[in-house]
Amino acid sequence: MSVAASDVEAFVMSLPETTKGEHGHRPGFRVRKSLLVVIENEGDVALLCVEPDERNALLTEAPNAFKEIRNKSGKLGQSWITVDLAKADAALVYEVIEETWRRLAPKRAIEALDRLRSG
Repeated sequence: MSVAASDVEAFVMSLPETTKGEHGHRPGFRVRKSLLVVIENEGDVALLCVEPDERNALLTEAPNAFKEIRNKSGKLGQSWITVDLAKADAALVYEVIEETWRRLAPKRAIEALDRLRSG
């Protein structure tokens, strides 16, 4: 049921043209220059970039694992969601990450991943 931060990192880094760096002194993963995933709280929580409709579906589907993010003024963050990795289904977390990656990655990277998986 749960997923470890090290497994999330391994999955993200298996996606072509994904890089690891820092985002606010936390591990951050990007494709092109777009931030995809941030690991925080010593690996207990990940921040995932999502589309607003997907965010709403995740909050409904797995409310114990996924939480909305609000900024300091209380405004809802439309593009990001937190996931408690101990409470999340690994397959769902990977699905969300890959869907976002496919939205942000260059076509050649998507084609490379599809070739790798089909062959």
